[in-house]
Order: sequence, then structure tokens, then C-alpha cells
Amino acid sequence: MKRLVAALLALVLVASACGDDETSDDAGATTTTTTPDAEPDPGADTGETDDTDDTGETDEPPVEDVPLFSSYQGVSETEIHFGVAAIDAEALIPFGVDLGTAPVEEMYGAWTQAQNDRGGVLGRNLVPHTRLFLPIGTAPSDEICAEFAEDLEVFAVTGQFLADNPLCVTELYGLPYIGHFGLNEERDEKSEGRFIATEMANSAQRYGGVAEMIAQGDLDGKKVALWWENPVDVAFADLVRPLLEASDIEIVTEVEVGDFGQDQIAADNAEDQRMERVISSGADFILSLGNINPPTEAAERANFSGTIGFTNGQVADQIVFPEAELSETSTLPERTFGITTDKPTPEEALADEGVQQCIDEYNAVYDEPIDLESKTTIQALVNNCRAFRLMVLIFETAGVDLNPDSFVEAAESLGTFSLPAMPVATLGPDNHAAGSQIRRYEYDASVGYHLPVGDPIDPVVPS
Repeated sequence: MKRLVAALLALVLVASACGDDETSDDAGATTTTTTPDAEPDPGADTGETDDTDDTGETDEPPVEDVPLFSSYQGVSETEIHFGVAAIDAEALIPFGVDLGTAPVEEMYGAWTQAQNDRGGVLGRNLVPHTRLFLPIGTAPSDEICAEFAEDLEVFAVTGQFLADNPLCVTELYGLPYIGHFGLNEERDEKSEGRFIATEMANSAQRYGGVAEMIAQGDLDGKKVALWWENPVDVAFADLVRPLLEASDIEIVTEVEVGDFGQDQIAADNAEDQRMERVISSGADFILSLGNINPPTEAAERANFSGTIGFTNGQVADQIVFPEAELSETSTLPERTFGITTDKPTPEEALADEGVQQCIDEYNAVYDEPIDLESKTTIQALVNNCRAFRLMVLIFETAGVDLNPDSFVEAAESLGTFSLPAMPVATLGPDNHAAGSQIRRYEYDASVGYHLPVGDPIDPVVPS
């Protein structure tokens, strides 16, 4: 059970790009939805804000004076239907995973209402279909994917599918998917309907993080052990190894632990054996290309005295660190840091105008406010707000003939733009993940997790 909870925390709570440790259970799908219990007040303040960006251009293109038509599945003369795949937070509570209380269906309902009040997307109204799923195994995700594509006949899906599960949307059904995270080269290549992510792609996180560690001198004179957990992460090692070798940084050992599913004892034994090899190799720096817990737990058990550098976005999620059972006198957390994808702190997110607009639009419809005291709820708010705004932007850019091909052309034409709490986002023909900046994170003992240090950084990207 501990291994299952750890996997869920890695895959769900942090919503990071290392979500390839998917558990193998085939749990039943949870495809419930909730009906908003509040009716819109026609006289209420809509909470709309000025949509003019720093360039003086508006985010809302004028409605074109051309006939609308049924251009593809889910796109009629008057409507665009899309699916929202949301992790069932309540179903995870028995596993000890707290994702907060973000009212996902209500948020999308309020945002689509506000967008439709502004004229929808070039005259078509948006129609959301929200389904909740338990993020264990592939069966729950496949079930709602099929419902979206075959029963509801949506045009696109947005949400939080884990590991390879978005391929049900993009490869099997050939529909567009706007995901919060999880894009890698293999999924990108397989996605006929196109997988667009808001978070930086997995490989770019690792490459950019390692390149910046080298630039900042973190690896000077170090004897490095490369550490990762699963076979899929071999690609990360292949990507960063030339960076280290070109900078004359010594790699003394490479460690792949392997995926042991829910067998905690086998996983711990494998981690301990690999850590013994790390120590015997003389390594004083572990460069972690996978999840943050496994090397941390093993390092604590073996009294590893060196430093651990993380490249996974988990280190940016302000989770009490580490979740491993460290001794009260352990100094290990202070010897860890990360350079990875930039994620705003809750304070930074709530100060962002785009995020505030999403909050205002929600408050204009519902009396029960979003819990802005919860970090996980704020993170869910930001992730969903970004995905919705990016989806609308691509739909608008695609024009009145909205179909998978025009969706791809529109997304790849965006170049540099901004999203809520992401001032610099980029998409192009060779880049289908909007996140484009990295940041340094260092452990702060006063709060028990890592905090950003300095401003976001434009990373070196793989050539």
C-alpha cells in the first residue's frame, strides 16, 4: 500500500512530468459528474477583466462575419463540445492522498459561461462534459476516453490523464488533447490528434535543469551518479549524458532501480542495493532524473553524505519534504535542491491577473468560494485555468473550420504568448508543450519544502 500511495503522490499530487510510474491495477472507473447547485444570476457581476495584454492586443479576436458549419465531430454550427478528464479527488482520500477540494466541473462551467457570454469561440458556444476517474491503471481512463469519443462525440479533451493514457484520445481516436503534463517524444510522435501540454515537456525539464546546474557550478568537481527508476527514463539519461561529458563532469555510476509496482519490500531492497553501488563508486552527487522520493529514501537509509540534485517538477510543488521517514536529526533535506520547470508559488499564482480572472468568473456564478487557503487547490485551479485558456486560444486561432488539422496548425502557429501564471509560453512545429522556463528550488527548513530561488530562467533546449 505504501508503494501505491507513493506512486499516486508522484503521479497525481505533484502533477509532474515524471508520471510514468503508473501502477498496474485495473481499478473500476469513476465517471461521476456533479450538477452545479447554483444558477447564474443574470444581474451578477460577470467578473470580466480587461483582456488587453502588454502588447495592446486583445485576447478576443473579432467574430468573423462568415457562415458557421459542422466542421468535425463535436463542432456544429452553434457549439463546440469538449471533454474534461478530472482526477477524482474524493476517491483518493482512502489512499491518504489529498488533492484539495477544487470544484473542477463548476470551474469549467463558470469559465465556459463567461466565454460564451463574450461570444463563445467565433460565434460557437462551448459545451463542457466533465468526467471523474480514479488514476490507477488504464481501465478508468480508457473508459471515459471512449465515452468522450464515442458516446459524447466531443471534439477535444482536456485534463489529467497519466502516463500513456492520453494516447487513447490522440492515437486511438485521433482527437486533440490539451493536457496539464506528461508530454514526451514518444507520445508526441504517436499523437495523430496532437497532444498539447501546458507544462514543459519531460525531456526539456531534464535537459534544461542539468544544463543550468552545470552553468551555475553545482557539478564542478563532483563525482556524479545518474539515478532513475524506470526503463522509460533511460531516454533522460541518454539526453543529459553528453552534457555532462562535454563539461568534463565525471559520471562514476548509473543507476536504474526498476518498477516494482506495489511490492514495497522489493522496491526498497533494489533501492538499497543501488545506493550501496553509488556509495562504493565514490559518488558525492546524485543527479536524479526520476521521482524525488526513491533516491531520498535510499540515501537516508544508507547515510549518504553527498548532495542530491532533482530535475523532476515534483521539487517545485511545495510538498512537505521528504515524504520518506527521515530521522529527526537528518541533514539530508538541506543537501537537496532542484532545477526544473518553473511553477508559481501560491502567492505568485494568486497575484496573477489571468488566475484572478478565472477566480472572478467562478465567483460570478457560485456562492461557495474556491478554497484559496489550500496549496493543492490553488495548483488545481492554475492547471485547469491554463488548460482552458490555451484550448480557447487554439480554437480561436484555428478559425471557423475547426478540425484536428486546423487545431494542429493553429497551435503550432502561436509562437510566444502568455497563459495564467505563465508569462512566457511557447508553441511551435517542433514544440507542443507550452511551458518554456525553468527555475532553481532550494530546501527551506522553516517550511519543510523547497522554495524558488531567483527568477525564472530561459533554459538551454535539446538541439
